[in-house]
Amino acid sequence: MIKKILIFIFSLTLLTSCGGGGGGNTSGLSFTTSQYAGTYNSIDINMSGSSVASYSNQSSGNLSLTSTRRSDGLISYAKFSTAAGDQTFDTNNGATIATFTKGAIGLTSNNDGALFRLDTYSGYGMWEITTGNTSRVFVGQSGTSLTSNPAAVVSSASYTGYALGLLTEVGYAPIFTTADFSATANFSSGSMSVSTSNTRGVSLSTGNDLGSYSADNISGTLSKSGSNNYTYTGTVTSNYASNSISGTATLQVYGPSAESVAGSAILTRGDGTRNHALSFGGTR
Repeated sequence: MIKKILIFIFSLTLLTSCGGGGGGNTSGLSFTTSQYAGTYNSIDINMSGSSVASYSNQSSGNLSLTSTRRSDGLISYAKFSTAAGDQTFDTNNGATIATFTKGAIGLTSNNDGALFRLDTYSGYGMWEITTGNTSRVFVGQSGTSLTSNPAAVVSSASYTGYALGLLTEVGYAPIFTTADFSATANFSSGSMSVSTSNTRGVSLSTGNDLGSYSADNISGTLSKSGSNNYTYTGTVTSNYASNSISGTATLQVYGPSAESVAGSAILTRGDGTRNHALSFGGTR
């Protein structure tokens, strides 16, 4: 599913692609491998032809990401590890790599695709494991170092960045979404307001910009969760005047001085026929 849009945009050269069995000419490049840890949300999207038929098996858990970044900024290797299994994209084994809007990196391999963005201390995005007519779509965030106690280094902070999502509804073809992301944190009180703006849709089948999807902008207030100081959770809701979709967002704070935040959520309509799988992050 995610692979569809990447393949189409590769063919139109709307992305800067370097791939097809080895990731292009890598002579003179250096490579840095990093380990990231975080959390994910996932949902099975059952397809009938090009349309969504139903949903099942929504879950969440811990995420481990191993990635190799080239000195030109592209990612040549990514391995997403969760309780649901591993998914690996490796340009040395035929994966295709490219850059996408919002500074995201696209990778395709076999029937699957991944789209994610890496900042200095954190990363966020989506990937899939496809079996037959079902795609298990994951959205998640991870980082190289969590901020053990953000309030000890900064009492409050503002963050700006981006959001990447997959919007689906029973009876319709899925679409990709992009948006701007912002967060305002009061670490002293343990609260954080988050929101997206300028949400736009992109066709998975043609790569065309579908225009504004402002009703799918989200907002909510998250609170410090559990015994640690770096995880925030809470309900986020879309901007629909009626029949809105909502879900629980998990966000974590990364870097030695709380330099970045990243999170994910799956928003669901009350009747279970519409979902927005969303990942987001920002730096201050």
